Amino acid sequence: MQTGIDSLVGANGSYVMLHGEPVYTAEIDHKLISQFEAFVQEQDEAFIVLNDQQARSNRVTEATKQAYQFVNSPVPIVNPVFWQTNPIYMMIIMTDHDDARYTMKFRDDLTFYRNTPYSMDIVVKDGSKKAGMQHLLDRPEFKDVPTYAFGDGNNDISMLDLVDHPIAMGNALPHVKPHAEFVTTANVDHGIVNGLKHFDLL
Repeated sequence: MQTGIDSLVGANGSYVMLHGEPVYTAEIDHKLISQFEAFVQEQDEAFIVLNDQQARSNRVTEATKQAYQFVNSPVPIVNPVFWQTNPIYMMIIMTDHDDARYTMKFRDDLTFYRNTPYSMDIVVKDGSKKAGMQHLLDRPEFKDVPTYAFGDGNNDISMLDLVDHPIAMGNALPHVKPHAEFVTTANVDHGIVNGLKHFDLL
């Protein structure tokens, strides 16, 4: 990797890699994705599926465009059958209202995190960044290693509560900031760099 980083916790904790190799994955069952897709179509909305390599959309709606503009990222390529032949570790539903339609219907199988006004992240039941990180922290080589985390959204709260030094971005949701030891500047104002400098990591 160009960055030299060979370990990560991705997909809201559903994909964990250590030294370039996956050590934990929480794949969403394809039968469940099929059921979810049918319900999304009934709602006339769109959803994204993701794995460790790619993200694909079933279609592009106005909410899709707004969600990806909100996070300053390109809209994924449309491929409505991608999930049928690939492992899926996370989904994103493109919706700006009535979360309970989804959270209640799939409450026994999926966990939802609203992270933009236009979308919710979706992982396996009880999946979280905290759960993903715990798979690394339980390994002997990470015993007594100080832990730091940056967060700004609902999906970051459990992770911030886990680590030794939780850091909230300046643009974090108001209810996220109390979970932090330190609040840095916004993500578009060198927030990561300033947070690392605060803890003498840079």
